[in-house]
Amino acid sequence: MTFTYDGSDTPALDNISLTIPAGKVTALVGPSGAGKTTLADLIPRLYVPQQGRVLYDGVNGAEFDLFSLRSNMAFVSQDAAVFDDTVRGNLRFVKPEASEEEIWVALERAKAREFVEALPHGLDTFVGERGFILSGGQKQRLSMARALLQNTGVLILDEPTSALDSETEEDIKLAIDGIRSNTETTIVIIAHRLSTIRDADQIVVMMDGRIAEYGAHEDLMVSEEWYARVSGMQSSSAPVRSY
Repeated sequence: MTFTYDGSDTPALDNISLTIPAGKVTALVGPSGAGKTTLADLIPRLYVPQQGRVLYDGVNGAEFDLFSLRSNMAFVSQDAAVFDDTVRGNLRFVKPEASEEEIWVALERAKAREFVEALPHGLDTFVGERGFILSGGQKQRLSMARALLQNTGVLILDEPTSALDSETEEDIKLAIDGIRSNTETTIVIIAHRLSTIRDADQIVVMMDGRIAEYGAHEDLMVSEEWYARVSGMQSSSAPVRSY
């Protein structure tokens, strides 16, 4: 599969082939510009490769209705989108008919229930423009709860812990672990902090639009390639915990 952006002479993805196992966690790592986000954007067909195909359970993505395909996917970015509404309104934005129980289950799984219960009016607390009354970690967990409320088959997380402190990062990692344990959701994580994805089922290292190596954390750590070197540097620069 190859994809080149308009106006560029260099492919963002250069003849790659990758299988993302259903119900598992796949992490995309690598230096900036390696093609991680481009690859993730092909999953909901935000872009279409010029060469090759994206298959879903063996079926060409071009055969799916685009709305139906995307409605079965949820996305959480590093810049969590929070609307000038109540907590309840932010969550029901993706599922207006969601029951109170469904909302609290989503908050629990996103490790957000405790801080929502502590808000002045709980679910009915207005969070303000861009969620200004919430911390960065709270906004991220609220965004994740909203994604979980959609109950989709695919969850794409774009650097969900990159701007968080270590304690909040741990909460997000525990939330990911809970999703992994309690659902059959296929999770794709774009990660900069390698501590976030050590327990991923598959870690894909991308370099210059190609797949340089892939495997479990333990396998990649003995390869002495990019992942092992960067993981070692990050571990030595600050104490981290894996989820």
